[in-house]
Amino acid sequence: MKRTILLVAGLILSFTAHLFAENPNIGTSGAQFLKIPVGPRATAMGGAFVSNADDASALFWNPAGIAQVKNNELVASYTSLWAGINLSHAGLVVSTENLGSFGFSMSMLTMGDMDVTTELQPEGTGQKFDAQDLMLGVSYARHLTEDFAVGVTMKLVNQRIWNETASGIAFD
Repeated sequence: MKRTILLVAGLILSFTAHLFAENPNIGTSGAQFLKIPVGPRATAMGGAFVSNADDASALFWNPAGIAQVKNNELVASYTSLWAGINLSHAGLVVSTENLGSFGFSMSMLTMGDMDVTTELQPEGTGQKFDAQDLMLGVSYARHLTEDFAVGVTMKLVNQRIWNETASGIAFD
């Protein structure tokens, strides 16, 4: 009797274990390039920068941080990643005395041409394709009190790979 119960329990577990191992959302999230950190100071701090954001790189980390910018600031970075993938980022903060701070940002992830392959032509079809991810952002921030600021960013996000494109709007 004990063996039968163990055998039945083992069979049930073996048939249901794969149900928990599968993730139906694999490959369904987009704009993953927006998770790649920008700015040398923030990156050196391992991304622990949200509360410290007080320069033009705050456009990426925390839009309320641009309220700390006293003069106009520009940040630009270029990162060469692996496999020919490159990330370019630029941000401009324009501060005004009475209205608050305005920011404009752009991030672009690009890659070089790759060969189109198929199951029947694994060495390539002779065609090439590339991919590009683009984010354009507009931000606004202002102090509500001396120690408290609020900010918002509206982002236009566009992703393209070969003949497919996707676009959307995001907010921070």
